[in-house]
Amino acid sequence: MLGRTLLNKLFSILVNALNKLIHAKAISIMNITKKIYYFTLFFSGRKGKFLAYCKTPLGHLFIPYEDGSFYYIKEILVEEIYDRLWRNETFDLIIDIGAHVGIFTLKVAKRGRMILAFEPHPVNYLIFSKNVKYNMLNNVIPLRLALSDSPRVTYLYEGRFSGSASIKPLPGRHATSIKVQVDTLDNVVSKLYPNLNIKEISVFIKLDAEGSEVEILRGSSKLLATAKRIKISCASYHYQDEVIQVINFLKKIGFKKILVSRNNIVYAEKY
Repeated sequence: MLGRTLLNKLFSILVNALNKLIHAKAISIMNITKKIYYFTLFFSGRKGKFLAYCKTPLGHLFIPYEDGSFYYIKEILVEEIYDRLWRNETFDLIIDIGAHVGIFTLKVAKRGRMILAFEPHPVNYLIFSKNVKYNMLNNVIPLRLALSDSPRVTYLYEGRFSGSASIKPLPGRHATSIKVQVDTLDNVVSKLYPNLNIKEISVFIKLDAEGSEVEILRGSSKLLATAKRIKISCASYHYQDEVIQVINFLKKIGFKKILVSRNNIVYAEKY
């Protein structure tokens, strides 16, 4: 208790000092204070050999105990790279493709009536399921499934960090014996929600699948073409020209408002 009180006091002193030193128009004090807060929570959390736990303002968070976790927290909760344009909007259906252990799902859980989250790696999926259970996210359906443009069974390639697994042999990945089921997003949505009128719902898709983004978009053509209101954040930096391929596909199926961030996140919307 004493340690936590001291930490809170030190945090308040630091925030006040930053407020005096930094001009609001030059640097967002909100991002700076959130960065300190989330990073403090992560490093002061309970750490096991392979798993770390921390309590965030969003809820309980179990996460792999590795250097990459620091990066995932930073980009999703601090920089908000996936939903910075639409952070206050709500949707009928939110789809998290490449959910890892569910940090983004946890972030948007209260903003979606229904949430589908896809994570093919078995260890990530177990941690993700734990996060869903501990936070009582009853509107979330976690699926241990990879997405692409056709159903099949394939193998995972793993990288240095837990969030870099892919069904593509990208540079820096090595082959594994982990088999995963692959399907299309259109198939999954039609199976889980057979009576859903896609033309009447709003959809938000966060897509970061380590190089399979274009194939996943192709396998989502029906949903992308018919949803009443749809917005997409698509990580498009996994190989050369991926961002161009993603933009060209989205334009082809009717997306007219498309923006690209400095780190090649494609933001697109269609009404």
